[in-house]
Amino acid sequence: LTNFVKYLGREGLVKADETEKGWFVTYIDRDPEAEARRKRKIKMAIDSDERQERQLMEQVERAKQNYSEPNPTTSTDLLRSEDSDDKVNFAITKLELKKTEWAKPVHKNVLQNLSSEKTVTCSNKPKGKQAVKKRSVLAELIEENEAKKKCQRKDAWVTPGIVIKIITKDLGDDFYKEKAVILDVFDTYGIKVKLLNSNKKLKLDQTHVETVIPKCGRKIKILNGPYEGTIAILESLDTETFSVAVKIDSGSYKGRLLKSLPYEDVSKLHVD
Repeated sequence: LTNFVKYLGREGLVKADETEKGWFVTYIDRDPEAEARRKRKIKMAIDSDERQERQLMEQVERAKQNYSEPNPTTSTDLLRSEDSDDKVNFAITKLELKKTEWAKPVHKNVLQNLSSEKTVTCSNKPKGKQAVKKRSVLAELIEENEAKKKCQRKDAWVTPGIVIKIITKDLGDDFYKEKAVILDVFDTYGIKVKLLNSNKKLKLDQTHVETVIPKCGRKIKILNGPYEGTIAILESLDTETFSVAVKIDSGSYKGRLLKSLPYEDVSKLHVD
């Protein structure tokens, strides 16, 4: 049996580790579809990082073009020629001090004081265009970059309410490539799903499923990145880069267009 395990390890069929307690064997899935999905995820992760870096550099270049530095001032020495008879005159202006009249204390009712303070507070607020402070492009770029740094990608993307596709063959042909809706998530990666065509309920792992991309115009849910959990509308598909463009449909960012989101970061929203 030991020689057989070593043979499987040499052939690359399993990962065999010899420990004090014996041999531990881990099966290596060599399914072509699984290998293709793994390579696609690696490629998408690399492309996403390069794309974000390229967009950041473009924004920095635009900010530099829009930013105009003030004209620098240079100091020069005051030189006077020896032949010049010009005189420098200093004029001292006489200051007049005005007598300050101190206001007399006015005694008012306590309730009147409270109401007047409230009125003063309201009147001190800026009106019209003064209330809106226009931020520079560079400041917005820095803020957006800091938000991206704070929002790191998560390994667990499953969430209730989305439609997924079963990709494991361990359950048999009856469930392979069937679509289901996630009812609940447990232990971070475990999910409880209900099949859409038969209403059967199963317990699966995140590795057993993949996201579902609907038709354009349908609602999807963003599963990863800065806009995680946001509902959006699918605008277009890019089959060459395996990415989508979506428009946010809710929240404070409603109407914002997001481009080049990987397939793995969005999934169809289940609608009863």
